[in-house]
Amino acid sequence: MDTAARMGGDEFVGICGTIVTSEDAVVVARKILGALTAPFCIKGRDCTIGASIGISLYPADGSDAEKLLNKTDRAMYRVKQCGSGGLALCNDLKNAGPN
Repeated sequence: MDTAARMGGDEFVGICGTIVTSEDAVVVARKILGALTAPFCIKGRDCTIGASIGISLYPADGSDAEKLLNKTDRAMYRVKQCGSGGLALCNDLKNAGPN
């Protein structure tokens, strides 16, 4: 990952400049999910967290940061609505709107 930033609350953005295909993005997202959802121990207690990831690709999914973030956000919230964590590509959204 080239850049990671906290957008606010529990939302973070990762920018990977070398990813050009949705398949590559899914591979990276699955690695991130694996790291985030792996159990860990704090003061002798086993803990886990969940994560929901939305994915958009430049330029296919948007021509500027605002459009990309909007589509990524919509994909992430679609995952959250399912309640189980995971990932979604924004190009899987119906009626995703113009780039």
